[in-house]
Amino acid sequence: MDMALERMQRVRLQGNLDGLCGVYSVVNASAFQMRLDDTQTKKLFEKLCEHLGDEGRLEDALCQGMYFKTLGRLIDVSSEFLQSEALGKIQRGVKFRRKPASLAQFWGGISSHVAENGPGSVILGMSGKYDHWTCVQSVSQSSISLIDSDGLKRLMRQNCTVSVSRKGRHHELWPTQTYFLKLLPA
Repeated sequence: MDMALERMQRVRLQGNLDGLCGVYSVVNASAFQMRLDDTQTKKLFEKLCEHLGDEGRLEDALCQGMYFKTLGRLIDVSSEFLQSEALGKIQRGVKFRRKPASLAQFWGGISSHVAENGPGSVILGMSGKYDHWTCVQSVSQSSISLIDSDGLKRLMRQNCTVSVSRKGRHHELWPTQTYFLKLLPA
């Protein structure tokens, strides 16, 4: 088959053309932590999209993704939704206001937070091979398991950095662009 024709026939999957990973990371964090059913998850997704529309940011989010502050506002919208459902609320924070001295320091921060607050309690910003928002399921010494809208399963520590990505370290993690979430009673 002609290579040009083969490229034209490539199937595009959800997420290939849109920048909704931020929305999905908030949905996944909320659904995982609060064990939302399908109806609640769909309602939350609609609320988040409605909020982006109200802010005039839906088209930007669809086509280019979103910035950290917009993601934070979506976490707040999710918290309000959870409160309206009498499920609890989410407190968000940024543990690293400055870039940590090492990957080990950041890795340890994520690991201890997830150990204390459970799967879905960290929304991780990253670039390099992927410009992406994703949700952390668990952390080991060698990898981070993900709850991810784009099918990413795991980030191997040997491939990660908190500085400029370089050969072999193609996942640049963004400590100052990572939300640490804590569930509070309604």
